[in-house]
Amino acid sequence: MKKEFIFLKNYSNSIDVLKFFLGTNDSVIVPASEVESAKFSIGFFEIEKRGDATDITALVATPEGPLLILNAIQYFPKLGKTKIQVRDDEKSHHFLVFDEGKFLSGIFYEEKAGVGSNPYDENREDVDFYYWLSKNMENPKLYDFYRKNWVCLVD
Repeated sequence: MKKEFIFLKNYSNSIDVLKFFLGTNDSVIVPASEVESAKFSIGFFEIEKRGDATDITALVATPEGPLLILNAIQYFPKLGKTKIQVRDDEKSHHFLVFDEGKFLSGIFYEEKAGVGSNPYDENREDVDFYYWLSKNMENPKLYDFYRKNWVCLVD
């Protein structure tokens, strides 16, 4: 049986690529060197490992608008109704997604290093995908930009 999938670039590095199977929510990390640049969908992902568990968060452009992938949840955010928060404490950060005030998903993650390490990473939004999402999810331009055809491939 053939499966549709997309390739997404990692927000924080150029080494890892997410191969995400749309119908099953299965995914695998592959080296970027194995994927032609024309095969990428517009979007990014981030991955957090907790022991044997793995949390995947992604944003991808679709013909219907932005799609958030939150582990096994595929969710189309709604302007003015979807809220994303990042709560910081001394040791970790908590990424939270709300739909019309109801908790939808969340993960804990460690601080993302790299601010100031090069001219392109000047602030937290440049290195922290979760923080970037929290600052941009209420921006109408994000919804316009992420309303595009995706590059769906078949395995």
